[in-house]
Amino acid sequence: MSSCSVLAYVLLLAACVSAVAAQGGCSDGELRLSGGSNEREGRVEICFGGIWGTICDDLWDSSEAEVVCRQLGLATSGAIAITRAHFGQGTGPIYLDNMECTGAESRLERCNHQGVGSHNCGHGEDASVFCQALGFECEDGEIRLAGGDGANEGRVEICFNNQFGTICDDDWDNLDAAVICYQQGFGREGAIGIRRAHFGPGIGNIYFDDVDCSGTEENITACEHRGVNIHNCGHTEDASVLCRPTMPACSDGDIRLINGRLDSEGRVEICFNGRWGTICDDQWGPEEARVVCRQQGYMANGSRALGFADFGQGEGPIFLDNLACRGDEERLQNCTHTGIAFHNCGHLEDAGVVCVDPQFNCVNESVRLVNGSLPTEGRVEVCINNHWGTVCDDSFSNIDATVVCNQLNFREGKAVALPRSFFGPGKGVIWFDDTGCLGNETTLVQCPHRGLGISNCRHAEDANVLCPVTMEGACENGAVRLMNGTVANEGRVELCFNGRWGTICDDDWDSDDATVICRQLGLPGEGALAVGGAFFEQGEGPIFLDEVECFGNETGILRCISVDILGTHNCAHTEDAGVICPALVKTCENGDVRLVNGGTEHEGRVEICANSRWGTICDDSWNSNEARVVCRQLGFIVEETNAIAVGLAAFGAGTGPIFLDDLRCTGGENSLLDCPNAILGIQNCQHNEDASVLCRARACTDGAVRLADGVGQGSGRVEVCIGGRWGTVCDQSFTTADANFVCGLVLNTTFSTAKVARGAFFGEGSGNLHSFNRQCNPTSRKCQHNPTQLPLDQCSHERDVGVFCQVNMSSCETGGVRLVEGRNDNEGRVEVCLNNQWGTVCDDS
Repeated sequence: MSSCSVLAYVLLLAACVSAVAAQGGCSDGELRLSGGSNEREGRVEICFGGIWGTICDDLWDSSEAEVVCRQLGLATSGAIAITRAHFGQGTGPIYLDNMECTGAESRLERCNHQGVGSHNCGHGEDASVFCQALGFECEDGEIRLAGGDGANEGRVEICFNNQFGTICDDDWDNLDAAVICYQQGFGREGAIGIRRAHFGPGIGNIYFDDVDCSGTEENITACEHRGVNIHNCGHTEDASVLCRPTMPACSDGDIRLINGRLDSEGRVEICFNGRWGTICDDQWGPEEARVVCRQQGYMANGSRALGFADFGQGEGPIFLDNLACRGDEERLQNCTHTGIAFHNCGHLEDAGVVCVDPQFNCVNESVRLVNGSLPTEGRVEVCINNHWGTVCDDSFSNIDATVVCNQLNFREGKAVALPRSFFGPGKGVIWFDDTGCLGNETTLVQCPHRGLGISNCRHAEDANVLCPVTMEGACENGAVRLMNGTVANEGRVELCFNGRWGTICDDDWDSDDATVICRQLGLPGEGALAVGGAFFEQGEGPIFLDEVECFGNETGILRCISVDILGTHNCAHTEDAGVICPALVKTCENGDVRLVNGGTEHEGRVEICANSRWGTICDDSWNSNEARVVCRQLGFIVEETNAIAVGLAAFGAGTGPIFLDDLRCTGGENSLLDCPNAILGIQNCQHNEDASVLCRARACTDGAVRLADGVGQGSGRVEVCIGGRWGTVCDQSFTTADANFVCGLVLNTTFSTAKVARGAFFGEGSGNLHSFNRQCNPTSRKCQHNPTQLPLDQCSHERDVGVFCQVNMSSCETGGVRLVEGRNDNEGRVEVCLNNQWGTVCDDS
């Protein structure tokens, strides 16, 4: 099939696909909003050819937003244009860019733009809008609270010109909050002003800044401020309030302990204005812990203060910071602090306590395994002074795990140490760090360590163990295997726990994780590819790991971080992870490309090599830039118009992996792997989207010489091939010796004389002009030519050189060999030339 017929077929196929899609999809120019919390807000998506796509936010403003809202049947008044993929990044094509609407258009596609499908954006720049409902009205100065869990809290928004906007938190305090709460029907008393967009950043205008209320005003507009729309803020500084509800759920100053294993421990939460909030751990110490424990009815002595959200991160407001208790206060709120809701913390710094409960005890030096699915696995906890605590995983090895398992009477088989809170973080004290067991100890307490309660760890580093399970023929804990691949170095990753194989979820699965798997299997790790989406078919049984995070240098997958504990995940087997490891024997080099299934060598489905395996490329964002890179890499002629990109598996759907997607090449790269977005294994495509190219074939082989427009084979204009194209030779400096050399190349024989024909004797040629540049080795007398292109101001086709070749049939070159009187060219009597005369060779020896 010719190049033209293939291209016509591709275009026809694309038209058919678009027509079919349009019948059951959407109409050209149709709009929808996606990703918003209601039908009046979201990412703007527009339909062309039956396929939804997004719009770039370049030049996106309120004029475009008004047209979108009008087309969707919503109010244009108060329409807000939003940029930077505020409602999440879309997928698929980006259809429009540099929109320039007047605001009066009835449909968005009627606005000026740079052409459907023409853009220089990524989905991080998807445009969005916020529309008001028809009939929406608000009065100047009207207040609403947004983003809170109840009517008494939220981000403060104020209306001007029928559009709500926010207030900057510069100088925002409880007096300003009191006015807002009063205006909303709550009391002024107990109102709390909160800063830093606590209930999320708003959108649209920021109307007030530097608000300064006395607290007695009837309306926030009566307070002093810089002026409407005058500010130096961003929406990360939006002001919020917490008003005291009419029927509070708790009383000011009440304390509770949350998320502890026992009632006597947990994250400290305190109540203000009927709402629970946390306390920052800045300056949090034993004095504060004693006050909390006493207020909760526990013993003050022996209490411990914990920080860094040791009992998990809380939610809602952070009420107190920089507490400075004496230790004898009856209630925590009586201690000195920076003020209610005044802090510089995040919930990662939530404070906690462990109080002493007289009814709680455990056997000193005993160990237990917590949070496993079987008695033989879990987080290691040890009892010291009637308190359970954990062990840091620093230096915690299989030998230490063996001591723990022996102490628990799980003695037959191999014990495995698991790091980084594999079974979840513990609570309370970390008793041991840097353990160094020899293996013969009878209890973990007998092993060397840094000292009781001395560590530089957090509970994210709690040690864990898998003790041996007695099962005939069971796999070994922590072993991995690859399943369902076509070769031994690829497949679905399966992991062994407690004698059973299970899979790994592909959330956050990347090349670092794949490197660890390949190295654990004895295969090369460098260049390992991670694949997801059950690429090697769905597995069965348990899903053991999720959100694995390896650095790539771990000795086994169980040494990597896993966000969830063993067996805890939010996945199905459709998300089973797989790997493609580099082969021990390479069949192709990484980055090699080839064209498959074309009618000629210069067209076909593009396939690229990774880890000695061929795979395809998705046609998302596939255009002439990518086609030029492929054609250049394969050695074909590359110009703006002769490298054609085609998609939709025009040369048939491939098989195996899809290695690349959304390459975004500039067209000047020497390899597809040099393109900006060349990330192997990352794609969201099927093989019906395989990319293809049509390259321009080379007209000739570089260095070839021919005679054109002469009479017979022995005369004509001299033409040389450079860069796959024929060009001519300038007669300037072209000598008889050059002519003899050309005749020898063209007719493959020896000449006594050759004549030079100057001044385009055989007619003017075309293409580039060259100087001939014959170079000879003085020792071997062998010559070669190295033509170089000449600028047009140094020569013209009027000076194209030609030659007349005259054959001396009796002559030959010393050392020449020929076959004579055979039936074809590859057989015959052997004759050798010596002193310009042919002779035969005797068959002795």
